[in-house]
Amino acid sequence: MEESLKIKKASLYNFLLFTTVFVSFFDSHIEKIVAIKRLPLPEVLLLSIAVVFLIKNSFNNLKTITINVLIVILFLFGLLSGIVNKNPLLTTFLGVIWVFKSLVALYVGYNLAFNDKQRDSVLRLLYKISLLTALFTGIQILYGPLNPFFNGVFNPFGFVLTSSGLNGFMDNPNKNGFMLLFGFLYVLISKVKYGRLLAAIFIIEIFFVQSRQIIIVLVLILLYYFITIRKNHVQVLVIFLGLVMGVLLFKDSLFHRFAHEIPRILDTGNYFRVKALKIGFDVLKDNMLVGSGPGTFGGIVAHLTNSPVHENYNLFEHWSAYKNLDIVPVTIDMYWPHLFVEIGVIGMVIFMALYIKIHEKLKERSNESSNFIRILFIVVCVMGFFSMSLESSYLVYPIFILIGIEIKCIKNERKVIPR
Repeated sequence: MEESLKIKKASLYNFLLFTTVFVSFFDSHIEKIVAIKRLPLPEVLLLSIAVVFLIKNSFNNLKTITINVLIVILFLFGLLSGIVNKNPLLTTFLGVIWVFKSLVALYVGYNLAFNDKQRDSVLRLLYKISLLTALFTGIQILYGPLNPFFNGVFNPFGFVLTSSGLNGFMDNPNKNGFMLLFGFLYVLISKVKYGRLLAAIFIIEIFFVQSRQIIIVLVLILLYYFITIRKNHVQVLVIFLGLVMGVLLFKDSLFHRFAHEIPRILDTGNYFRVKALKIGFDVLKDNMLVGSGPGTFGGIVAHLTNSPVHENYNLFEHWSAYKNLDIVPVTIDMYWPHLFVEIGVIGMVIFMALYIKIHEKLKERSNESSNFIRILFIVVCVMGFFSMSLESSYLVYPIFILIGIEIKCIKNERKVIPR
């Protein structure tokens, strides 16, 4: 009877785990199917699971770990920051949930965890998704990014493809680029049949997708992997030189999208992210210790709640002359400055202490999957400098659920191995 309950519990947890990961990547596809825009399905699903576990654990009076304590402190601090700044309660609540998405996902992953097989199953699922989008990206490259042929045939959900890159099976080039990067890292680290061929395909497609953030992350992560994990400096040099030569030889084909944009930025300094950074520091000066409060600066919550901070500092004035609203962003597209301004110096110190603790935990095991998860953690952190990676469901939920599972498995391993 007890064994049967354990099996049912494991089946339920696995269902919740795989459903959350699937929804995180295909929320836009689901929106198309049900014809409802701005459906926060991943957030609602994960938050519901987190609340259930929170109630369950409070009744069970389980021993906690340092990371969980820091998570609670950060959430309480976020609420305190909103109260100190006299922000609306709803704005503060939503802001806390959004800015600390990674912590909610980690908590859920930690509580859903059973063993390493779970973790490896999630990684295999994500790899299969990367192969799917690689197939669509390959077809799109062969037919040309603006050819209407595959718009109807190979893009069944009707996501419009523009000169901003290739979507693959995803709804935007950055998401597609990340999945291709995931696939490349998976075949690089894991023992996969035809690994070298697949790695070459993933690399080529990453450059054709033309997501600047993914290309930058690719170079940095390769350096990190071969210096800190493989400890092979010769391969670092070869890869670096190969990438440089490839970029120089094919720069016109690979980077035609940026040909007019880069000179304009260099000549005029007219770049939204730079302006947003300057304004962010002005806001931070007025709220140095506790920040302006979650949900008030640069993020999706601030946009949806019409944050007065945006209006007071004319944050989006840069885009006022643009007639095409499709290209106008609703966030500053940089997670770390957005976080820093909202939670201030004290909150940032606690947050960085938590992330350093997570990284140290992830270094305790060095098998292939553990190394891969550590690299994914670095990926999403680096992307936070030029994207809202740690608020993007498709990035933060799967990766931090995996991190939560890994930390739980490390804890369980300590129990069975005599010290």
